[in-house]
Amino acid sequence: MDMTLYEFNKAGYGSLPNMDEEALSQASVHVKEFLERKTPFSKYWLLLSNENKYYTIFHRNSINFSFNDLTSEIMSIAQDLGGIKSIELDDSGSALEFWISYNGECSLFLLFDYTAGVIEV
Repeated sequence: MDMTLYEFNKAGYGSLPNMDEEALSQASVHVKEFLERKTPFSKYWLLLSNENKYYTIFHRNSINFSFNDLTSEIMSIAQDLGGIKSIELDDSGSALEFWISYNGECSLFLLFDYTAGVIEV
């Protein structure tokens, strides 16, 4: 039976232990760096899992916005979804891959700039 790359990654990441507090703290630093470097002027970010039909949109509040607060919210929501196995930059460099144990199996959640996906009239 042939496995897709996604199925291979899902099995591999699924076999990892959940990130501990130290690893999560270090991952938070990387998430914040990604947001500041790759999406400094973004107004919206999307956390998406196609497989699970899950999405959360984060909106930049221009009055009180801080990357620290955004990072904290992202990490809190990711941890609420389940045990985080890994957080890393995707191959394109334009999104973060969150591998999370969600509903009993490891799933990919992508975080990326979604500003072009929201039309304000």
